[in-house]
Amino acid sequence: MSKMTKLIKAFKAIKFLKVGLTFGTAMLSIFAYSFALGPWFSIGFVALIFVHEIGHVVALKRKGLPASVPVFIPFLGAAIFSPNLGNRDDEAYVGIAGPVIGGVVALSLVGATAALNHPPELLVMLAYIGVFINVLNMIPIRPLDGGRVTQAVGPWFKYIGLFVLVGGTVLLRATGFLLIWILVLSELRLPRRFKLIVAWTILVTMVIMLFGGIGLHQPWWLNVIDTVIGLSFCAMISAVPDELLDDRNNMPQLNSSRKRYWLMIYVTVTVVLIAGMVISYGHLPPSAKH
Repeated sequence: MSKMTKLIKAFKAIKFLKVGLTFGTAMLSIFAYSFALGPWFSIGFVALIFVHEIGHVVALKRKGLPASVPVFIPFLGAAIFSPNLGNRDDEAYVGIAGPVIGGVVALSLVGATAALNHPPELLVMLAYIGVFINVLNMIPIRPLDGGRVTQAVGPWFKYIGLFVLVGGTVLLRATGFLLIWILVLSELRLPRRFKLIVAWTILVTMVIMLFGGIGLHQPWWLNVIDTVIGLSFCAMISAVPDELLDDRNNMPQLNSSRKRYWLMIYVTVTVVLIAGMVISYGHLPPSAKH
């Protein structure tokens, strides 16, 4: 067997393993979600997350940068892994691609529900959750996509992101949003010991709220899963090197025209997605609004 033939076979094997990783973790997520959401909704939900993540992959490929396949994490969504992008323009471009492509698909579902006289409840629910996923990701603070876009505008945007995150948690009584708080802590340039103290305080508060029935109610086993995820996030804070945050924060600032450009893009995408979410919320059955 020639070296070229061996190389081709190895390349095909790697591609197969990558596809298998995405498919396998997607099936695992569908299986896990189906206990709480039902099988058909779970399939649609995972598909919407996949489309969002593919947006990032496409953007990385267009920039000539390597990207991993989407890896699904049950009850957390999905992630792709990429190298440090090196400049604010590229980070904003890759960050906005997920909400744009994911938003287009979700908004098409919203359009379908509006066009039908009696849309299926499954379609209505998927349309709403699809837009909601992308709106949530537009909160302007890293590691969320909105933070990756607005870092091109200015570091002050993260304070708006913190305000929106706290307000959203209180307004929606979304106890699980406290997990995002812990993730956000890992991206802030603060003394490590202070971040750990705050992270563990948030986690303990979340556990008390979950098992005390405060906020949105969910099955006990989902409370356990959220707790385990929170523990892993607290551990991650210790693992994120300060040098990585320095590299991101010390990237050269963009000129005024590029800042205005990314601000316009961010505001436009966010407003369109929020409008779609409001429209889709109006089509939800009364039982789903409580």
